[in-house]
Amino acid sequence: MPICKLACAFPAMASYCGAKLQPGSPCNGLRGYCDVFHKCRPIIPSGFITSLSGFLFGSEPLAILYEFIANHPFKAAFVILGSSWMTVFAIRCFALHTPSNNPTKKAPLKLKETLRHPVNAIVNVSGWLVL
Repeated sequence: MPICKLACAFPAMASYCGAKLQPGSPCNGLRGYCDVFHKCRPIIPSGFITSLSGFLFGSEPLAILYEFIANHPFKAAFVILGSSWMTVFAIRCFALHTPSNNPTKKAPLKLKETLRHPVNAIVNVSGWLVL
């Protein structure tokens, strides 16, 4: 594995011999990048992100999803509506504990009080819920 050092072979760069490249700098003829340990890491075209995006957005997973929606439309709608409702509920719960600069809003709840008396927090959130 090549080391991320500037070239010492050129006479014009003799004063820079031993200087190390910064992390993230290209090395090995633009086929790698320097990491924090000053090692030249090769660029892997089929890395983790590429594999994950191929798995999630490839033709087979989308075909399975389309088939599920076509065969079970009510279950799919229930999953979408349920996850949307849970997201809204979670955001509203977190909003109870977030301070605001608006003087007309209520003061944020203390987390200890919510843990001690969860019913009070549910009552505060239920006033915001849209059913």
